[in-house]
Amino acid sequence: MKGNLRAILALCACLTLFVALRVMRARSQEPPTPSQDDIEETQGVAVELEAVGFRPVQRAITLFGTVEGAAQAEVVATSPNILERLHVAVGDEVKAGQLLASMRTVALSPLAYPYEPLKVQADALAHEVERLEPLYAQGALTDQQFRELKAKSDAASAQLDSARAAVRITAPITGTVTRIDFRSGELVPNDRPLMQVACIDTVAVELMAEAGDIAAIAAGQDVQVRTAALPGQVLHGTVAERSLGAYPVLNQFRVRVVLDNPDHALLPGFPVEAAVMVGSAEPALAVPLRAVLEGEAGAAVWVRDPSGLALRVPVVLGVDDGRWVAVQGALSPGQAVVTLGKDRVRHDGRKLIPVAGG
Repeated sequence: MKGNLRAILALCACLTLFVALRVMRARSQEPPTPSQDDIEETQGVAVELEAVGFRPVQRAITLFGTVEGAAQAEVVATSPNILERLHVAVGDEVKAGQLLASMRTVALSPLAYPYEPLKVQADALAHEVERLEPLYAQGALTDQQFRELKAKSDAASAQLDSARAAVRITAPITGTVTRIDFRSGELVPNDRPLMQVACIDTVAVELMAEAGDIAAIAAGQDVQVRTAALPGQVLHGTVAERSLGAYPVLNQFRVRVVLDNPDHALLPGFPVEAAVMVGSAEPALAVPLRAVLEGEAGAAVWVRDPSGLALRVPVVLGVDDGRWVAVQGALSPGQAVVTLGKDRVRHDGRKLIPVAGG
């Protein structure tokens, strides 16, 4: 009985081995399954195409800064005195040299100049010089006597000028009073501004740009300016200048933008967000950004030629707006470039099968 069982098991093993050998032999004689690359090489690559065209290509570099007057000056008292009277208010337009404020001297101040006594003394000395000048010309006074008198008169006049400047605060420039920091009756120190005068028919914005952005910014570029102080408004300016060197530590570059401000809507100190428009508003030859191939050989695109085959065309990239990029190269408007599927084209002459787009 045991001998019969062994024979049956041996026969089953032989049959299993025989079947396995036949299966392996059959499989070895079957042709190999072609790869996706083999299929695309013979039948073509399914790709999405889009047409080359002329279009404006610009992108915005967003920077932040603060409004300044095109020219502005902090008005500071020459010595600590009491503000007796303001002759202007915020928003008033003033001329250079115009009286802005009258001060009353603080008698105990070591920097105080008693204006009235100095005026009497200066006037008296000036009158004396005028009276004695003809006598000096006739030789009635020596050179030394006249020079000493003249020196005293000049010194008194200089002191009077200082005293006048201390009690009569005048505008250093022509512009608009944009800020007044003290009220009548208050002591005004000589280390803090009494007020600010700025030319705000045209204003400037000082912006700070990163090293990665400064190369794309140039004088004359358009800038769109927004500020929370004027919600919903977009103001337009131009880049006036940019620094050629970075500020130490910050490693940032200064960009100065100027804007016309005829209605004085923008005031010094307003924080702004500025979008510097890089590129040209004029139409430029452009391709979809996702069509660009980049590698050691440089940038290129795959073009579908009239016979439906792929042709690699080198291009020089310009500004992009996130979807389109301006290019220079042997391209013509209307040519179809490969977008989706560009990495599977691999070489010139490969058949392209459009599945979407142009």
